[in-house]
Amino acid sequence: FPYVFLTWWMVWPTPVGRWYTYHPVAWDPGYMAKFPGLDRLLVAYHDHDPVGGLREIDRLMAVSAHMRRSAARAKLTLIVRDVGRVTDLTLLPLALGELPAGASESLGSYARLRAAGEVRWA
Repeated sequence: FPYVFLTWWMVWPTPVGRWYTYHPVAWDPGYMAKFPGLDRLLVAYHDHDPVGGLREIDRLMAVSAHMRRSAARAKLTLIVRDVGRVTDLTLLPLALGELPAGASESLGSYARLRAAGEVRWA
């Protein structure tokens, strides 16, 4: 828990991705405290190192139940960014196909978006 107070500078006022490797989430497998702004820090880390950022997001989603929500929010942010860059509407279903699907209420809404993206454009 003291790490939260020592690492707040990584996300305030603006997250700095290159500092992510110093965050306890990156190197302490037993880190269990929730860290406000972790999703923003993960997105900034992805902007700094795209391959390492995606690898770290996937790792947190797979191994850390405490960090899964922040990692999923970071991944969603990256997907939505990609969807926003689509200029050819025929590619929209491919971009929306990356959205996660699940049973929870929020993931269910992503499934509806994916279904909406499967509409054939005339």
